[in-house]
This record gives sequence, C-alpha cells and structure tokens, in this order.
Amino acid sequence: MSLPTGTVTFLFTDIEGSTKLWEEHPEAMRAALARHDILLRRCITRHGGHVFKTGGDAFCAAFADAPSALYAALIGQLAVSDQEWGEIGSLRVRMALHIGEADERDRDYFGPSVNRVARLLDTGHGGQVLLSQASEEKVRDCLPEKASLKDLGEYRLKDLSRRERVFQLIYPDLPADFPPLQTLDRRPHYLPVQPTPLIGRERDAGMVQTILRKGHIRLLTLTGPGGVGKTRVGMQVAADLLEDFEDGVFFVDLANIRDGDALAAAIAQTLQVPPSEERPLTESLKAFLRERRILLLLDSFDQALAAAPLAAELLADCPRLKILATSRAVLRLRGEQEFPVLPLALPPMDRLPPVEQLVQYASVDLFLRRARAAVPDFVLTSENARAVAEICNRLDGLPGAIELAAARVRTMTPPALLARLASRLEVLSDGTRDLPERQRSLRAMIAYSYDLLSEREKTLFQRLSVFTGGCTEEAARAVCGMDGGEDTISAGLASLANQSLLRREEPETAGDGEGGGRILMLETTREYALERLNASGEENALRRCHAEFFLQFAEAAQTGMNGAERDTWLKRLLGEQDNVGAALRWAVEHGETEMSLRLARAWFRACRADWTDGRKWLERALGLSGALERTTARARAFAGQGVRAWLTSDLPIARAQIADSLARIRKIGERRRGETTKEAPQEVDDKSLVAASLHSLGTAARREGDHARATVLLEESVSLYRQQNDSRALSACLQELAEIAWQAEQPWRAVRLFAAAAALHAPLGLVAAPVEPEAYPQALAVLRTELGDRAFTEAWTEGQAMTLDEVVRGALAAEGAS
Repeated sequence: MSLPTGTVTFLFTDIEGSTKLWEEHPEAMRAALARHDILLRRCITRHGGHVFKTGGDAFCAAFADAPSALYAALIGQLAVSDQEWGEIGSLRVRMALHIGEADERDRDYFGPSVNRVARLLDTGHGGQVLLSQASEEKVRDCLPEKASLKDLGEYRLKDLSRRERVFQLIYPDLPADFPPLQTLDRRPHYLPVQPTPLIGRERDAGMVQTILRKGHIRLLTLTGPGGVGKTRVGMQVAADLLEDFEDGVFFVDLANIRDGDALAAAIAQTLQVPPSEERPLTESLKAFLRERRILLLLDSFDQALAAAPLAAELLADCPRLKILATSRAVLRLRGEQEFPVLPLALPPMDRLPPVEQLVQYASVDLFLRRARAAVPDFVLTSENARAVAEICNRLDGLPGAIELAAARVRTMTPPALLARLASRLEVLSDGTRDLPERQRSLRAMIAYSYDLLSEREKTLFQRLSVFTGGCTEEAARAVCGMDGGEDTISAGLASLANQSLLRREEPETAGDGEGGGRILMLETTREYALERLNASGEENALRRCHAEFFLQFAEAAQTGMNGAERDTWLKRLLGEQDNVGAALRWAVEHGETEMSLRLARAWFRACRADWTDGRKWLERALGLSGALERTTARARAFAGQGVRAWLTSDLPIARAQIADSLARIRKIGERRRGETTKEAPQEVDDKSLVAASLHSLGTAARREGDHARATVLLEESVSLYRQQNDSRALSACLQELAEIAWQAEQPWRAVRLFAAAAALHAPLGLVAAPVEPEAYPQALAVLRTELGDRAFTEAWTEGQAMTLDEVVRGALAAEGAS
C-alpha cells in the first residue's frame, strides 16, 4: 500500500525501561516483545496506519489523518494494559503524536516533523499518550467517547527549536498521573533556541554522544572549517546529553575571548558564579564545579586558544566536569579527543540521481529547506535539479555557504545563481542580521580563520591556492618554496590542517609515488586564498613554478609509463590531471610555446575531461609560434590533436593530423640521424607516439570499412605496444582487431582476441574493464551462437591464458583451421 504523503500524522511508540527488563528477564522479554509487536501492529493497521520503521521495541507509524492515529494509540494502550505479562509485571508503553509535512522516500520519512515527534516521545513516560499542539487541533472536535485532552503547558524539547505546547490523552481505563515531562526545562541548562532544525547531522551527533559518555573522555573538540556546522552539532549533542548531567549543560560563547581571565569570567557569568573578594574568580569557579556533574559547551574556542590551559586546569581540579568544545583548530591539550565535522553529503554530478532521490543528500535537503524559507512554493524540478546539485558541490557541502546561496532564490533561479558562483565570495554576502558578523558572508567565514594565522602560515596558505585539485607534499615543497627548507613546509602544512584550512587524503593504495597522500583545500577556501595570492604580487611567479614542476612530472610520467611501473605512473598522472591541465592553460595563455607543446601531449594522456575542450587547448598550443615547426614536441601535439579528433568521430581531420605527425617524426629522424647530440636518439625514437598514431589511423580505417588497411596499421601498432609493455593500449588495439575478425567471419580468432584484450585490461582498474564475455554483448552473443557454447568457451579460455608474446603472435596470425 502507498504511504501517506504531504501532511502526515505520526505515531511513535516505545517501551519504558526496556533495557533493564531485558537484563533482568531476557527469556520473558523475548516472548513479551513478540506479543507487544503483534498487538500494536494490529491496532495501527486496523485504523489505517502504516508501520514504516521498527527498531528494538519502537514503532514508527504514519496516518493520513490525526483522528485515526489517536484511536490507534488509545486502543493500543488499552490492549497492552489488558495483558498479563508474567514475571515482567507490566509493560509500560509511551506514545506520541505529531502532524506535519514530511518527505517520503524508499518507504521512510525524513524532515523536521519526524524529528519533532521523536523528541516529543522522549519526554513521556510509560503508559502516557502525548500530543503536540498541531495534532491536538486536528482531534479536539472528534475525540473518542469518554476521552479528553489535558493541557500540560509549554516545554522546550531537545531539538532546541521553539517551545511546544503538549497535551495528554485522558481516558477512564488508563493512568492519568505521571511525573513531570522529561524536557530541557527539567534540569539546569543554558542552550539558546535554534531557529532551524538539525539536518544531515544525526549520525555525527549520535557518535559524539557515544564518545562523550565514555568515562575516560573529559574533553572533546569538534573541529572543521568555518560554516561547516560545528556549533549546531555541539548544541544538539549537549541537549541530548541533558539527562546524563544532573547539574546541567551550559553553552558559553568564546567568540570575543582572548585570555584565561576572560574565559573564567565568561564561564562564571553563564553558571551565575558570583565574584568573591576573598579569592580569585578562577578558584571560585573551581569550587563551584568541583562536586557538580556539568557539561560545558565552549563555542568558538579557536579565538581563545591562549586560554586553553585554563580548560585543562578546570578538568584537572573538577573530576565530574566534561567539556565539549567547537574550534577550527585543535586545542592541543592532553586527553583531548578530536571529532572532525565534515561537509554535508553531496550528490554525484557524473551520475546524478533522479529528482525525487536528490533530497536524500543532506546538502540538497538543506538548500531546499532554506530556499522554501525565502520562497515558500520553491520546488525541485527536472529543470533546476542539476543546477541545485551543482551549487551544493561548488560550495563544498558547507551548510553556512549553502544557506547563503539558498536565500538568493528570492531574486534569481538556480541556473542563474550557479552562473554567478564563479565569484562565490562576491555573490554570497549579506546573510541574516541575527548571525554573528563572521557568519554573514562566505568571505567573512574564511577571513575569520585567515586572520588567526601567522604571517608565514598566511604566505603558505595563499601559495597553496596555485594547485588545482590538491597536491602532494612533494609538489608543495617544490612550488611553494618557503625559507627554512622542507621542515618549514611540513610544519606549515600540519598547522594549516590543524586549523581546518587543509585536509590530508590518505592514498587508497601504496605506490602513489609519495606515500603521504594528497593535500586538499575546499574550493570555497581556495578562492579566498587565490584573492590573497593575487594581492601579494606573487601569483605569476608561482604559476610559472607550478607549470615547470608539472611539466617535469608529466614527462617523467611519460617515461615511467613505458616501463615496469606503467600502471603506477598512469594512476599518478590521472590523479594530477587538473594540475597538468592548469599548467597547460597558463603556458598557452602566456605564450610559452615549447612548454605548451610538451604539456599538450601529457595532458592528452591524463585528461578525462570533455574531448572537445581537449582539442581546443591543443589547437591553441599548436597555434602559438611557428618557430618550433620541426620539433618532436610539435609533432607530438599534432598526434594528440588527431587522436582527439578521432575520439570525437571527426575522422577526416584525425587522419590528416595523425599523418602529418608521422611525417614530421620521419623528417626529424632523417635530419637527426647523422647528428651526434645526446638529445637526438631520445627525440626521434618515440615509439609510443608512432604506436598511438598508427592505432588511431587503424581505428579510423576500420570505422570507414577499410579493413585491409586497418589490419596493417593495427598489427604494426600491436608490435610497438608490445615493445613498450603498454598493456592498456595493447588491450584497446586487440579489441579493434577482434572486431575486424568478427566482421570478416573469423569467429575463433575474434573470440580469442576479445578474451586476450579483457585479460590485459582488467588488472588496471582505471576504466570500466571488460573481464567477462558478457562485457561484449553484441559481438560475443553472435559469436557464441556461431561457434556453440563448448567451442566458444574453449576459445575464450585460450585467449585469456595467452602470454603477451602469444597475444602478439595471435594478433598477427591468420585464421587457422579451427
């Protein structure tokens, strides 16, 4: 049956004290829980409800209308109370009803209304049925006979939003008297009201609670860049832990705190500890905290790092105290537990989910909620979904930045907003007036962290912005060149990472060439760093150094890919495709002809971007100066441009440019053959270029139906690829020959070549590699029919088992008797 959508009434239930009952009566509880589940499920379904989730002893049900939910709750309570529960004594079930808008996907519900009813249930006691004011308004005129509602007053729930007026269902056969509700009002606390619900952070909040409940954890610091949502997570954790701290949880804002005395005064003011003339305030604070079980939420500690020793002093003297801090930098105190708060989940742009599934990504969910706060009828459609997803990605999933962007839908559509985000720092300004100044614009969020850096850290931070898509530590040392040598760079990188301006991404596998992974900077942060780099006057020199480094790297990769470590080098080159591409763009735009042509070939091998864009940059490199007309660099670039033309199915241009490249190579060879310069053999003997050119021409000939010419070109290419141990290219070439064999009615040869191609390709793991016959459905389905299952399997097995030399001989051999 379809679940109710739009405005939904939720009924949540659970058993009070179930953990203790399980510990004391495990066998009896197993039978009791089974009977409990049957009773409640029957009551819910008979009144039109849908159980969409269960967990332990909890039920989550949805109803299309509130009266039906209330009847189900009443009948359920009566059914449970009427049962004999044996040695357990009684089973006390608490229930809560709330009505509101919710998003349904995959037969589950999400949104503030679901969180609200869960928080309402948390306040109740076994045997009690509670209703929010929204649900009370829907049932007050259609109550069951003899039933009434009791107004319990207004309370703050643990979701930290507005106060909720709570009602209790009264019925003659049900208990009516209960202890006070378990709300925030029950214990001492100071936690400011939050204007928006927690979105996409439930798992983080739960993990932090679990860590803080461990006895040996006294200090936990939530770290992360500005605008990532550290404060909101901390507030929710503190609210959820209220029952664990009988003397209260207290929020202290440290944004304007700079030293220990000011920190002591801020904490004392929040706890209402009066000053004393007889002793220092710090001692009064210790005396107050020493025997109390209190959680202090110290927010924005990054501004008060000089006062961190006082926090350590309080923890040492007050054994029942715990501290939850939020900071862009770790406090560097003994016993500190760090918990990084990461950006919100982002939808993948290369395989964007359907519109109805996009809201499952927290970043998109947040954008929609904030957009609807600005434009109530804003909806996600097929026309704007990709733009919304791209906006969230461009803003790195930072909640603060996404909220600023979503507010802009008042004046522009998502596609128009996306187009403006080329200048994120300019567009995302003028946030709400009730936010702190540091959170009212994207620039302010980042500048707040930048201003805390030392001068050397600022210099390194802005120099690192020259990299696109991150870098290795080796690249940072080579390009960013700080006084003091390698140790200075390493220390600076560690410091910037500790302050949440960088992060390290560990390599997935060994053999990345570095062993230390990559250094990454959020694009929003990088844009600010680029502004600072430009203002420093160093940008052009850094760009040149960056281009020279990646030229050396790319050419080393070209050599490495012709050796035993080919796969490792190819992965490294693919990992640096953004930096190689950026170096090429800089070289072309600054008229660096030789560098442009040399980078062009490397970028062709590395780039996975749009092939049309690749051709554009190659054409610009070739169009620079004619002074390098006779160099191999220019010949290589022509070959690369021709291959790109082939990949975009522009066969006439491909054929002409690749042929031109081969002619240039031959002319250079004739000119250099008699010379004695050391560079000549290396420049002429470029077998990889020749092999790739022949391969491209052969493929073009096959596509045009000239199988005889294609076979000659491809067979020569196979031999050259074998000499270089280039298994990836050899696999692609064998696939072309297998297609020709199939079309020439040579089925045994075709199957063997397909199998050999698959065996060569699969170990690389760089692209979708065919490893089974089903990977070539069109050709192999026909071939299996032609040969029969047994012969087909024999041919496939034989092809997969061939060595490289056997593959080459098989590629060049004519169809045999079999």
